[in-house]
Amino acid sequence: MSGIIGFAVDLKEHDPDQHDAKEQVLKPEEELEIHAINPIKGDENSATIVAYQFGLPTIAERIHFAILSEVISRPCFEVLRTQHQLGYVVFGFAQQHASIVEVRVIVQGASKSPNTVELLIEETVQNITGLIENMSQKEFDERKATLRTELTKKDSTMSEYAQRHWDQISEQTYCFEKRHYQLEYLDSEAFKEPTSLLKTWKRTVAPSAHRKKISVKLFAGSVPSLASGPGLHHGSHLIDLGKAGHFQGAKHQAYWSTQYICENPR
Repeated sequence: MSGIIGFAVDLKEHDPDQHDAKEQVLKPEEELEIHAINPIKGDENSATIVAYQFGLPTIAERIHFAILSEVISRPCFEVLRTQHQLGYVVFGFAQQHASIVEVRVIVQGASKSPNTVELLIEETVQNITGLIENMSQKEFDERKATLRTELTKKDSTMSEYAQRHWDQISEQTYCFEKRHYQLEYLDSEAFKEPTSLLKTWKRTVAPSAHRKKISVKLFAGSVPSLASGPGLHHGSHLIDLGKAGHFQGAKHQAYWSTQYICENPR
């Protein structure tokens, strides 16, 4: 399923002088839903991936998402895995995807259809907003301290040191001061309260005409008719991959910029 959830195209296909790491990520004009069939014969498992695109993050917003990723992980698991028993694979996290950052929720299992799972994911994500709104100052400070420890951790081997710097070169970001900038923002007066986390979270997941949401549903057996149960949201665009399981981006589609924002947020 990795080929479906990438939503990216290598620029090298269009310009041989571009580095392999430069990818364009699909920027849908409306919420997008992609249907496909599980290619494994006899496998009763379905999978649902919902991605909420934030877009190009600043250094400050990278800090926000590093904390938010930890905040949402446990409630996603407890609600979707423990409470609803949707599947044995359940993850919720924030992740860099080429030049952008997005919130992803992944569920794999056989208990419910991806159409139902997607609705439960959306409900869970919206309920997490309340958890962020009610985050105490103590919890906020503790999460900052945990992230600070991670960012100040020394490379234990020469290989780790080399890899950290080589990534900046191979990905063509050249943001060698990123960790320094992140630490400065983490301890700045601009990041003393959890309100900025809430603002970033709402910008990413709150329902609106401008929200960038992509849902990928891999059905076991066959794709059901939309009329047979919960399915496509109002205002969403559907792409049915059928048995082929390949997504070919049309030339007229829009993609996010490959820019990497690297500047001191002070």
